[in-house]
Amino acid sequence: MSTVQFELPDAFPYSTRLQVHMAYINYGAHVGSDGYLTIVHEARVRYLRYYGMKEFDAEGMSLVITESYLKYLGESFPGDELEIHVAAKDFSRVGFDIYYKFFNLTTGKEVLIAKNGIVCIDPQLKKIAKIPASLKEKLTL
Repeated sequence: MSTVQFELPDAFPYSTRLQVHMAYINYGAHVGSDGYLTIVHEARVRYLRYYGMKEFDAEGMSLVITESYLKYLGESFPGDELEIHVAAKDFSRVGFDIYYKFFNLTTGKEVLIAKNGIVCIDPQLKKIAKIPASLKEKLTL
């Protein structure tokens, strides 16, 4: 099995907490990959909101997820409290990556690392567009 390798940022300027709900639980009675992906989405929305942005209005751009990677490190169960650390890096002309580290505060273990590849879309032209300097400035450590 091949494994996608990625280097996490040195610092994570934002974190949020979330309780594991039954909707995230799979047939193995723990959070499945689809549940973690949903939690990644929620963490991303909160992260952008912290900087005064939305996925559909980030300094005038729409942000589109082009790829997602999850590396499952451990289990989480209903009622567990997760702390999710979020950071952006690897900026290009038209996109960037958002990284996530999940800690299960109930068990004291790191349970997931993840990455989203994101591109900026001009909502009027419906085309890939250059990252606004103000967006990059807000998300750069």
